[in-house]
Amino acid sequence: MKGLRQMKVLQCLFSLVVIGLLAACTLGKDNALPPSPLVKFTQTLQARLLWSQSTGNGAGGYYLRFIPAGDQGMVFTASRDGLVSAINAKTGQVVWRVQLRHQISSGVAAGGGGVYVGTDGAELIALSEKNGHVLWQHNTDSEALAPALYAGGRVIVHTISGSLSAISAKTGARLWRFDQSVPSLILHAAGQPQVAGGNVIAGFSNGELSVLNLYTGKLKWEQHVAMPAGDNPVTQMVDITVNPVVVDGVVYAATYQGQIAAYSLDNGQLIWQHQISSYAGIAANQTQVFVADATSNVWAFDENSGGVNWKQTNLQGRQITGPVIYHNALVVADRYGYLHFMSLRDGHFLARMSIGQGAISQPVVYRDVLYVYTSNGNLLAIHTK
Repeated sequence: MKGLRQMKVLQCLFSLVVIGLLAACTLGKDNALPPSPLVKFTQTLQARLLWSQSTGNGAGGYYLRFIPAGDQGMVFTASRDGLVSAINAKTGQVVWRVQLRHQISSGVAAGGGGVYVGTDGAELIALSEKNGHVLWQHNTDSEALAPALYAGGRVIVHTISGSLSAISAKTGARLWRFDQSVPSLILHAAGQPQVAGGNVIAGFSNGELSVLNLYTGKLKWEQHVAMPAGDNPVTQMVDITVNPVVVDGVVYAATYQGQIAAYSLDNGQLIWQHQISSYAGIAANQTQVFVADATSNVWAFDENSGGVNWKQTNLQGRQITGPVIYHNALVVADRYGYLHFMSLRDGHFLARMSIGQGAISQPVVYRDVLYVYTSNGNLLAIHTK
């Protein structure tokens, strides 16, 4: 535990001295790039608010990506102060709310009748989707900053100490565990594991991308997405804090101070790579891969060759979230209270919408509705036409 406490101190010190918001323990003043002014354009897409609902204190002033999750006609949220909410996805009405006696450190996962959240006390807590009753608690080796993931009767959880575990969704018992080494200095963020074709895909703070068997935990392959460079811990940071994306048997992953790369899911063979620094997120479809870089530029890469199709630079310094594909638009939120809709074809702006408060968490799409969770705990349901 002493080593973990030292790691957290280093995270906070680094955020205050070098990065500002990027790895910040709190969202106070930072030394990041100043936000680009909002450019004028002709809106060609109509975005409308369906409903909004307050769901606690959000990130509580911390850089925590509390991504919501949709399941069984509900959207589930968690806030820093321990409030877990189930919201009717269609109406925005509260189905149930539970106040945990723990500070929450991660967004939620849902599936198999359960809602799963990680806490500062190094626990994974499972609640009933129906009523919020606690089903079980599992002690993890350290806190989880990334949402867990439900798949195949298992809950996959990734902790800041570099462990990846599969927990039985029914009993809370650990089924397997995989460990990666952790550098002395890491970003205060982590990517959510993903599942595809019976494989678990996870990125780690040492720049490693690992693919394991979902049911046994056996390592299938791993690749260095980026190698540490320079002669000090700051320049050597190559954390994978974005969620890997899998499309048509290809895994896309990106690192901070490193690159984005495409690998074959079957054997880990490198298909292409491009130098970039990202901590916010990526999205992909059958033709392009979209990346929000560390200075809030948005890139579109050709999914076959890795060539740059377009780059949107008018959001620089606005500290945008990772992108999500919604209908025919690429969508990001920013720290300054706006939602931006861009053309998938060339990146030009289609629409802009004020959401009142900045967002840290990547928007999510559930049942043809776009959901945005703001840093102060408001959940917004948005539709476009």
